[in-house]
Amino acid sequence: MAYTYRLAALLVLISATVGFSSAVLNISNSVQKNINLNIVWYGKFTPIQRTVIVDFIRSLNSAAAAAKDPSVASWWKTTEKYKGGASTIVLGKQLLLEDYPLGKSLKSPHLRPLSGKLKGGGVGSITAVLTAKDVTVEGFCMNRCGTHGSKSSTVDGGAYLWVGNSEEQCPGYCAWPFHQPLYGPQTPPLIAPNGDVGVDGMIINLATLLVNTVTNQEAVSTCTGMFGSGAYPGYPGRVLVDKTTGASYNALGLAGRKYLLPAMWDPQTSKCKTLGLISVRTLTAKDVTVEGFCMNRCGTHGSKSSSLDGGAYVWVGNSEEQCPGYCSWPFHQPLSGAQSPPLIAPNGDVGVDGMIINLATLLVNAVNGEQEPASFCVDRFGSGAYPGYPGRVLVDKTTGASYNALGLAGRKYLLPAMWDPQAAECRTLV
Repeated sequence: MAYTYRLAALLVLISATVGFSSAVLNISNSVQKNINLNIVWYGKFTPIQRTVIVDFIRSLNSAAAAAKDPSVASWWKTTEKYKGGASTIVLGKQLLLEDYPLGKSLKSPHLRPLSGKLKGGGVGSITAVLTAKDVTVEGFCMNRCGTHGSKSSTVDGGAYLWVGNSEEQCPGYCAWPFHQPLYGPQTPPLIAPNGDVGVDGMIINLATLLVNTVTNQEAVSTCTGMFGSGAYPGYPGRVLVDKTTGASYNALGLAGRKYLLPAMWDPQTSKCKTLGLISVRTLTAKDVTVEGFCMNRCGTHGSKSSSLDGGAYVWVGNSEEQCPGYCSWPFHQPLSGAQSPPLIAPNGDVGVDGMIINLATLLVNAVNGEQEPASFCVDRFGSGAYPGYPGRVLVDKTTGASYNALGLAGRKYLLPAMWDPQAAECRTLV
């Protein structure tokens, strides 16, 4: 099947780059690092094609892009869980080689020198060599869609990667699922989110190789052919669909771009992690009763497996009139136990501020799956917390309201502690 065929190709890629260690990029000991990503455009790319790829790179660490989920930035954030920690990809120099200086048929030894044509960058930089659809490269479409390695033969060091445009040569191999596969079930292909099968396929392979290069692991190759929940060989999984164009995607980027990005191995959960849209499907008002509400739950979360777009849902209820001592503590005296004075709600609304606590808890749990890191630390909001006492938190000098987090528009919130797997303890903000 196509999945097996692609996996075989990527296994060849893995074996070819197994020697690529952290010493190549020399960034693994840094907590936060900037990585300059330079681009060599070999052959003719249209301005639109170049813009689609550049926007993807710029979206990796963009706060603006991260504001809308699921985002390219949230996909990239999984790389922080690897040994090297967080990294920021910075778009570096670009070089257009539209006159095919080495011809239209490249050998493997050509790739490293091409990456060296952009001087500078140094240790910790990556140069991407991107070849146009009319350029053949040794091994392309036969056992690989791209590769990565060390620029050890150049004076400025760093790493390089190469990705080719497969539109005219092997779209069923290197641009799946935007084209029917070479082998296996011939199911209808997905519509490419940027309307370009070759370039949207390049995004998938560029994303794969960029993550593998930065993490010094085959973090994406482990999850080949998976793009959404429920994926299996020959089926990419449940992804989002643009209602206007019918295009499939799972990540939002800058300039309104949409991309389909591959699943990434999550070293903390030991699972392939796909981007899924968390939909706050229902926030119920204070006069709405829900089965189990106030008796054994203040909200819940689960899988939207029956829907076309996959992902998860969250429900939270407003407990102001029904059980503020249960679902809005510590802004109301508890139903049982020590009846100490309640804290003043930071936004002046016991029900809504209680909903914030429960929404925050459920969102964290939904994102982290079975681990549920917020539920481990229930009723802890500040240092020194114990049953019946929320802990030491900040107090607004004007209103007397309690909070531990600042938000947009001068908002203040009281957020629950979260389990820190590295420190093996509940972590509070104050």
